[in-house]
Amino acid sequence: MQRVATILAGFALVALGLLGVVHGLRAGIAHSLDFACRYGVWVGQPDRILAAAERAHRVYPHNYLICIVAGESAYYDRYDAGGQVRADRLAAAAAWCARGLVLNPLASQLRMLDMRLTEPHALSSAIRKWEAYVDWECWEPHNHVVLVELYSKAGRYPEALESLALLEPDPASHARARRHIEQAWRGEMDAMQALQHAATP
Repeated sequence: MQRVATILAGFALVALGLLGVVHGLRAGIAHSLDFACRYGVWVGQPDRILAAAERAHRVYPHNYLICIVAGESAYYDRYDAGGQVRADRLAAAAAWCARGLVLNPLASQLRMLDMRLTEPHALSSAIRKWEAYVDWECWEPHNHVVLVELYSKAGRYPEALESLALLEPDPASHARARRHIEQAWRGEMDAMQALQHAATP
């Protein structure tokens, strides 16, 4: 009886070892594809990157990094040769972003992408999403620069100035954030002047 139990335990260990080998091979293939998308021959080729990302995700669906690569590639290459936004690229970016956030809801690149995808049609929602992220990763100056940018776009200047004040220890970030406020303010002033000129008989 003891011999049978020993044999069964041995088979179980062999099976677990084989499963580990298969898991390692699948993870290795997925990471190789991820590396090729980031640094290899497919850089700057979003269609190739998206196809490779699908293969990598099928082989090993636990790697959120490939979701970042695919989502960012689709989003930042969303314009066609005529300067028009490609709906298929935006849809791909949104799908990969959603996949990645399930795997790692705190990945900064995915939270940024989710916010940027929301911003054009729902600025208030985009601001709420980014505020929630900055509440968690409050130590990163760039996050506050982006928050100043969003507040400025929404005309929420008191909040933009509050966030700007937090950046005073970092002159470079403070300057970048201040430019967002100035740009938004100039845009409002230009729009008001255009309306005044249009109303002038």
